[in-house]
Amino acid sequence: MAASRYRLLGLLWLSVLGLGLLLATVDIGWTGTGGSQAFIDSTGTLQPRLPGVPLILAPVSDQHLELNSSGSGQVRVNGVALSATPVTLQTLVDDANGLISNLTAAQPLQFTGNNPTGSHFSIYESAADMFFKCISGDGTPCDHVFEIASGKKFSIGTLATPEAASITYEEPETWDLACRTTDPAAYPANSDHAKLYCKNDGMYARTDSGVVGPFVSATHTHAAADITSGTKSVYIPAGAMEVSGGCTLNAAAALLTNGPRLVTISCTDADADSIEFDWVMPDGWNGGTITVELNAFSIGNNTTEVFEMDVAGQCVRSGDSVAAHATTGEQAATITWGAAANREQHATTAAITLQGTCAGGAHVYMRGQTDSTATTMTPMSDLRILGAKMMYGISSGSD
Repeated sequence: MAASRYRLLGLLWLSVLGLGLLLATVDIGWTGTGGSQAFIDSTGTLQPRLPGVPLILAPVSDQHLELNSSGSGQVRVNGVALSATPVTLQTLVDDANGLISNLTAAQPLQFTGNNPTGSHFSIYESAADMFFKCISGDGTPCDHVFEIASGKKFSIGTLATPEAASITYEEPETWDLACRTTDPAAYPANSDHAKLYCKNDGMYARTDSGVVGPFVSATHTHAAADITSGTKSVYIPAGAMEVSGGCTLNAAAALLTNGPRLVTISCTDADADSIEFDWVMPDGWNGGTITVELNAFSIGNNTTEVFEMDVAGQCVRSGDSVAAHATTGEQAATITWGAAANREQHATTAAITLQGTCAGGAHVYMRGQTDSTATTMTPMSDLRILGAKMMYGISSGSD
């Protein structure tokens, strides 16, 4: 009897020893619907565990944990879905895909704020591109998404379309109370910004393509030598002209009763009728083309009727030979009368290329001939030529 008792105790001891060896080899856990839940690891240490997560007794590759977007305690373990609910935070620890992966517009990584309620910031991937989207509480895009500290730099890659390249660059307005000694920093390319500022030698503008200026001198005046382009004009009255053919130089008379008194020219409708005038160009003339504005007066109501003159000329410098009249380069000055008597009208030619060698200081001779084909004015006795204005370009403001 005693021997049987000792054999039973020995078998019980061996069973306990075998259980201990098993516990030392694997993690054994238990779960429940409430209360504390834990498991014992291979060292015999008590470890906490998530509610409802089954015990993993063996290691597997690509171990990770996924949290579903709704519900309490719903998880995915090592890619095994425990719920069909879509997830918004996927693959927290995933060696193959990084910290966070598989984000889409429908399942973004979303940060929700409370000021205003409903505002949020989302990150997701679409068509191999990453998107960063900020939405206000009213559902419209945020006014400001990124703020970069002063002095920091950022770059934006090449954008495919003008719409994609619509970027606003804003700089706080600053006013210089004194003229600068150096130019301000450059703006980013294509920012469409400009800053006006003064330096000791005048006014400048800084744009995204560079510095422009000075375009106003420091004293706000221009010396004649500073002017390198522009247009000037000279007016030749009828009293300073000569005539030929059927044109006549009228003695000074009033244009109308109690009206302005001046010398005028009358012409017939014949190609041989002409007016001639001349002047010496200033030294600042650029030697280019000129235009002629013909000024005329109609005594009667010659509505829709036409008077036209063809104008040409030549340049003669000191020592040059004077040439005979020619029609080379001539341009038409065409007046179409309006519906009123005692009416003054002007007509300007296209650019006229003068014959000869043209330069500043040259003597210019001009002739205007009646174009009988284009002229329909009736009667021609209503016509009074008052004068002509010549317009020319300059390369210097100095005469």
